[in-house]
Amino acid sequence: MNTGSKAHEIMIAAKKMIQTSGYNGFSFRDLSREIGIKSASIHYHFPTKGDLAVAVATAYREGFSETLLDLENGAATTQQALQKYAALFQKTLDTDQRICLCGMLASETESLPEKVRMETIRFFEEQEQWLAKMLSKGIIAGELPADTNVTASAKLILSTLEGAMIIVRNTGRRNDFSTVSDQLFTLISGPKI
Repeated sequence: MNTGSKAHEIMIAAKKMIQTSGYNGFSFRDLSREIGIKSASIHYHFPTKGDLAVAVATAYREGFSETLLDLENGAATTQQALQKYAALFQKTLDTDQRICLCGMLASETESLPEKVRMETIRFFEEQEQWLAKMLSKGIIAGELPADTNVTASAKLILSTLEGAMIIVRNTGRRNDFSTVSDQLFTLISGPKI
């Protein structure tokens, strides 16, 4: 795969289309109109739509992983890290009513090429691992109850934020996302003593 600036431009346009319309909601012809090049030029960089989607999903996953490291290193508390994590989802939603790329892809799992499906699974696994690590740090720091099930709580956080994006996008009630995420973190933090 050629990774020049034209390939990057194609990936950016494809990312937007996937986040707003899904994998099945765009074609190379749509991309060619969006960025003003011929479909054949897209095929030069990405022979198939699956190749393009894998490249986009991989770049998204890797970029998100880097952002998580920054969050981890820049947060003074677990609560702060989790709030900044939720803010990443809010920011995506605030950008043209987009949905998490891998969340959108996961909604179409039955029609995805296997490599794309596996990349989305890897994304969710990495998210859950990071969340579980942050929750474990919160327990050690005394910020969370000692009996917090970090694996289940990580799954709950990720599922709730992904689901909230979809519902808010559908209803248009933008404030609902922060209401849901705030309540989620209050529940996970447990009763204050």
